[in-house]
Amino acid sequence: MKRDDVLTRIGERFGNEVATLVRTVRAYAVTVEKTDDKFAYVSLFDSDKTYPVPLCIIEQGMLRVKPKVGSLAVVTFMNGNENTPLFVAVAEAEEHLLKVGDTTLRIVDGLVEFNGGKLDGLVTINALTEKLNALVNTFNSHTHIVNTTGSAAAQTGTAQAVVSQAQRFNANDYKNNKIKQ
Repeated sequence: MKRDDVLTRIGERFGNEVATLVRTVRAYAVTVEKTDDKFAYVSLFDSDKTYPVPLCIIEQGMLRVKPKVGSLAVVTFMNGNENTPLFVAVAEAEEHLLKVGDTTLRIVDGLVEFNGGKLDGLVTINALTEKLNALVNTFNSHTHIVNTTGSAAAQTGTAQAVVSQAQRFNANDYKNNKIKQ
């Protein structure tokens, strides 16, 4: 075998190996057509093919990014296999969900929600507001009964209520609607 033939074979082999590597990391620009809780359905540019791309690969310790319908994204196929698409990047996200054990953090347009928004947190805003307003009502209606005896002019009656009334609390004045537990 001639030296040139050996070099040609080595070059072909190297080229095939590089082609295999490049094929496994090839990325495609896509448009997000629709989404559900498990998949985003994307279409490749200049193609009629649509692929269901999983939003999350590992359910335990999950990080899920749901792209916005109509937005652009980048998809790759694991090992070049068209049956295993993965998101590499998304231009716009509709929702981010992070789950660690029983704890979840969900971020969706203008809202940060912990654990489904159903748990009480450090402060239960409505209960706090009710208690504060009960205190305000007690303060505003508080009077003293006046009763003096044993003097030249005995007196009875009620002292005047507080002149400057305390204002009632409104939860909307101090709660953050963008963070819920």
